[in-house]
Amino acid sequence: MRIVHVLLAVLVPLTLSLVLTGCAATDSSQASADASANFSRDTTPLTTDDATLSVRGLSCPKCANNVNLALGKLPGISDTHIDMGKGEVHVVFDPIAKTRPSKAQLAKAITDAGFTIVDIRTN
Repeated sequence: MRIVHVLLAVLVPLTLSLVLTGCAATDSSQASADASANFSRDTTPLTTDDATLSVRGLSCPKCANNVNLALGKLPGISDTHIDMGKGEVHVVFDPIAKTRPSKAQLAKAITDAGFTIVDIRTN
């Protein structure tokens, strides 16, 4: 019984600190160490059905969830598929949406979430 109490006393605070602070890969020092590609001038809405984003810093499920939430706020996105191993985010656009995001909007969502955008390829 004593071992259970000791484990709980150690594991619960450690787990809470990880949940509350998040992944170390999204630390602002990591994001500032890697300069994001600049897509700020590419404000034309995309016309393709999907796009693939190369992103640095996708190292855990929490990171993937943060990217998914950030991209989900943009208009015209119907789905995202995140491959943490490749560091790629595949974005599928809603075919009946009136508006679609631009490369600038996609890049801003990624960088605002604390990650580094390397490339955006339209398929």
